[in-house]
Amino acid sequence: MLTAEVLKNLGIPTEKFNASFEGMMRVGRERLLALQRADGGFAWFDRGDADPLMTAIVLHGLQECDRLGWKVDQVSLKRGRDRLRAFAKGEADLDLLAYQAYVLGEEFDRLLAKKDELTAYARALLALTLHRAGR
Repeated sequence: MLTAEVLKNLGIPTEKFNASFEGMMRVGRERLLALQRADGGFAWFDRGDADPLMTAIVLHGLQECDRLGWKVDQVSLKRGRDRLRAFAKGEADLDLLAYQAYVLGEEFDRLLAKKDELTAYARALLALTLHRAGR
């Protein structure tokens, strides 16, 4: 996805690339959405319960697809965000919470309250989240 965006921004012709890439993107999106659990989250495999990290990773990717114009079903995105939000509410791992906050664009107040306990990774994600939120 990002490669397509960079090539487009650089003005490099991408017709051949886009022809094959569109098919890959469609198949990939469909496969990921087929793996969405009933609760809106995503598991590590095609069976099992939704996982907080995998839900954040997949939702991040799907949101990027949507942002870049590779449309994703909005109901599926909402279900994923709702499940990730529920995971984040009870998350004790500050690194994982920082990534969840980055993907959701929220929950940063909890991280700010614990800023002295954050790893460099969590601080970097918090800074990116706050920047995107205009804070």
